[in-house]
Amino acid sequence: MWWKAFYSFLWRDISKLSKSVDTWRLVTEKAHTGELPRLYFAIGKDDHLYASYAHFKAYAEKIGLPAVFEEVDGYHHEWRFWDLAIQKALAFFGL
Repeated sequence: MWWKAFYSFLWRDISKLSKSVDTWRLVTEKAHTGELPRLYFAIGKDDHLYASYAHFKAYAEKIGLPAVFEEVDGYHHEWRFWDLAIQKALAFFGL
């Protein structure tokens, strides 16, 4: 499976995968505890990853994850968008 090769590349030892943290479970559990940092997500509406983002956003909204989601028309998966998004993120975080 593709994910075994991917995780093997990342950790060089697939056995570490079973010891990793279940991020989705933790986010779901902590969505309303005040323990999570402020979250900001941005994507260009023409990005090839938009469908995955939309799936994540729907799940985040389902669990009531307090986060800001921003989708911007006219941008793909590109530096031009990231330059814009980082400026917005810096403002969001007060930096």
